[in-house]
This record gives sequence, C-alpha cells and structure tokens, in this order.
Amino acid sequence: KWVKRLFLAGFFGAELTTPKTHCKTGFYAPILAQNKNSEAKQSGRAFLIQVMRLLEEFGVETTKLAERSEQPNQKGETVRLRLEISAEEKNLEKLWRKIGFEYNEKRSNAAEIACAYITLKRGHTAERKQAREKARELKTKGLTINEIARELGHNKRFVERSVYEKTGARLTLDFASFEEFATEKAKEIKAHGGILDEIETIEPAGIEKVYDFTVEDNHNFVANGFIVSNCGVRLVRTNLSVAEAKPKMRELVDALIEGIPSGVGSKGRIRISDGELGDAVTRGAAWALENGYGTAADAEHCEEDGAMKGADYSKVSDQAKKRGRPQFGTLGSGNHFLEVQKVEKIFDAEKAKAFGLQEGQVCLMIHSGSRGFGHQVCDDYIRVMLQAAQKYGISLPDKELCCAPLKSKEAQDYVAAMACAINYAFINRQAMTH
Repeated sequence: KWVKRLFLAGFFGAELTTPKTHCKTGFYAPILAQNKNSEAKQSGRAFLIQVMRLLEEFGVETTKLAERSEQPNQKGETVRLRLEISAEEKNLEKLWRKIGFEYNEKRSNAAEIACAYITLKRGHTAERKQAREKARELKTKGLTINEIARELGHNKRFVERSVYEKTGARLTLDFASFEEFATEKAKEIKAHGGILDEIETIEPAGIEKVYDFTVEDNHNFVANGFIVSNCGVRLVRTNLSVAEAKPKMRELVDALIEGIPSGVGSKGRIRISDGELGDAVTRGAAWALENGYGTAADAEHCEEDGAMKGADYSKVSDQAKKRGRPQFGTLGSGNHFLEVQKVEKIFDAEKAKAFGLQEGQVCLMIHSGSRGFGHQVCDDYIRVMLQAAQKYGISLPDKELCCAPLKSKEAQDYVAAMACAINYAFINRQAMTH
C-alpha cells in the first residue's frame, strides 16, 4: 500500500490542483485533469478509473468523472477528462494527510496548512455547538437571554438563535479566512520548517512489541511507509541472568557510562596516528584484533568478516580523518544507544541454542556506527555528487537524490570511501564490545 501512496503522491504533486478556497472558508473540490486526443480517450478514462479505485483504498471519495471537448491540435480532436474529488472536509483531510503531495513543496505545504485550517474550523464549530446546547439548557432553568449571554460570553443574537432556532453551529463572521491563515502559517514554515500548533492532549499509547523483519539480501525493512536501512548493531551475550544482574544494575550502568564515552564529539581512549587510522579502516576488524581489541571469534561473527573490500583511504578527506582519529570506541549521540537487555521470549529454540541464548539471560545491545568519520564522508560526497549530476546531465527533482553513474570516477571514489566508513563502524563496535 505504501508504494501506491508514493505513486499517487508523486503524480498528484504534478497533476492535482493546489488546495484553494472558493469563498472565505470553503475549499474547492480537488480536480485531477488529463488532456487526451480523441482516439486515446478510453485509455484516459480507464486510467482515471484506476486512480479512483486507488483513492478508495485510502478512504478518499470521488464525486464525478467528466469530460468535455477542447480545441483540436495537430493530431485532431481533443478531450479534457476531469476526476473530481469530494470537497467534504473529512474527505479532504484523508486526501491531503494520507496521500498528500510529493516532489512539489508548494502544494505539500499548502496541503499541510489546509489540514491545520480544517482542524481549526472544526474546533471552533464544536465550541459554538457546545455553547448553543448550554444556552438551551440555561433557558430551561429560567435564565433570560441577557443573563445567558453574560454567562456564556456570547452576544445576544447568538443566544437568541441558539434558543429559538434550529440552525446548526456556524463560524463567526470574524473567523479568519483561509488566505489570512495560510499567510501566517507560510511564515512559520519559512522560519521553522513546519507549522506550529498547541498540544491539546497527551494520551498514553501503551506498551507493545515491535518487530523489524529485514528483507533478505538488501538488509532493510519497511517502516511506516519508508524503506529503512538495517542499522549497525551488535548483540553481546553475557552469562548473567536477570536475577543476578538486577541487584547490581546501577553499578553496571555506571561502569558502562564510564567505559564507553557518548555524546556529540565524544572522544575515546584509543589514540592513533593518521597512518594507523588508514591501516585500520582499510583492514577493518583484523586491525582491531591485532591491537588487542577482541578475539578471532569476534571477526567470525561480524558481517563481511569485519572488513569491506575495496576500501581506499586516499578517497577520504582530511576533515573526515581528523574527526575519526579520536572517536574509536565511542557511542555518539542521536539514536545511537547501548542497552542492557534481557531475552524475554524465544521463538526458535534450535537457533537460540546455537547462539547460546536462553530466556531470562542478560545481553547488551550496541547501536553505533562510523561516528564523525562516516558523517563527514557523506557530507563530502554529497557535494561531489551534486557536481557530478550536473556533469553527467542528470536531472534532480530533489538535491538529496544527487548521484552519478556507478562506473564513473565520482561513484567509484564514493564507494571506496564508504567502505572505509563501514570498516570504521566494524572497529568502533568491536572496541566498545572489548
């Protein structure tokens, strides 16, 4: 389903109308239009019907598939096909929030602002509806119109309509127009990169188990519509049970904090020269073992036997080398972590036995990678790839998609530098394990 959403969002970024209002507060029905030569009309209709069915999978309703004749072109008669999407506001929220727009920042921002505006309208209307009900209640208790108006903080005309008429709650005349609201929210996006709002409620979501199922060969998984790279982690088995570790947990955590530096720019106890760093990131785990950080079995239990082939230290910038030298054996920051964990449930007894794992056993999970070294390599090669894209005539819908042909010098240099970063990560996790 996430692939369908990405297709629709990318297509809508190019072809669906931008959120706009036909009056102060009411939105136009979104229109998806396609121009076709007469002989291609049926295929065009079939395509829009397929889009209609895809929208239904996301709970988005359409109202009409229409066509009209257009001016002939060089190939003859033409028609304009229009798929109209329901302008009912709950439907618009599903369209703009569940699908939205990709590769079109202007329309994407407009959709976010429109959804925020609809939420504001709904809250305002609900508040007035509640006030109408309260006005009727107070009237049955014998209060006058003026007294009710004072109690509720609303004008007399609103109270009279609430008590004597059966009309529904409506927006006040001074309620901000969408145009005014959008202008203010656009300033927030420019200043902060997003729309600011106030938290209404915080509700506990409860505790649930989360499982990441990796895709064979690619080592990635799909999470909430995103393809996610499988993070570099290491599971360290101990011979401790939970019962044995729990009384000493504070001392254990203190020892881990003292032994493994963490945080932005943290530096480890391993001091190496530039030449030693080059040897390390070229040879990977073998360098770590030769220098006393682990045993031969550690390399056997590491991906690629602890070293990616093709690493070329000459393709790494001086800045990356400078950042990498003091950071072996450090955890870092962000979502990197070192956790004391327990084996809670075993699903495959045979495999668990092979790994030496049993329920109630204490393990350590290390999640960290190539630290500032790898980060700098990525930064350096983004600039290289942006220039390469221009050099090779590659059109980029987004600068973050910068690339180069795989066999080009730029791409081969990048692969060689990234192999160094991967080997750095192998050594870093090995050093922390040791």
